[in-house]
Amino acid sequence: MQQPNNVTFALYPYTKGFGYAILETPLTPIDYGVVRVRNQYHALSLLRRIEKLVDFYRPVVVLVQDYYYANKTTRAKKLIEGIVTIANHKNIKIYQYSRQQVKDVFETFGATNKFLIAGKIAEAIPSVAHRTPKPRKLWMMEDHNMPMFDAISLALTHNYLME
Repeated sequence: MQQPNNVTFALYPYTKGFGYAILETPLTPIDYGVVRVRNQYHALSLLRRIEKLVDFYRPVVVLVQDYYYANKTTRAKKLIEGIVTIANHKNIKIYQYSRQQVKDVFETFGATNKFLIAGKIAEAIPSVAHRTPKPRKLWMMEDHNMPMFDAISLALTHNYLME
């Protein structure tokens, strides 16, 4: 199977693993999902899995959240640093976007929080609509699929800001 030559790989590390989206165009996902690990100390296995995805899809761009101003755990920050190292080692352009940049982009479309952003993404990309998180109450855990939507939001933010 020959891979497209303009692939974007968006990753969103979080406490239990990472959400990812591999897109041929901003609205055409090739693959997407959430990878979770049981043991929080297996960051190396996560990086190996990410490297396998990079080797298979050969993206021209890797997107991650800019954690400098983010409220990320040390583990998630180290995972982002590892992703940056992989991209640099393979001479892939890497872009980092802050949560505020993502919010600013989606506010122009009327989405002001993560749930509304996921809804806008589901409207724009029908193939991911079945995984749209349900609204949650304050005491509820975040939906399992939200990191995937966070990754897609990075890709859409990148496309919007690069136009």
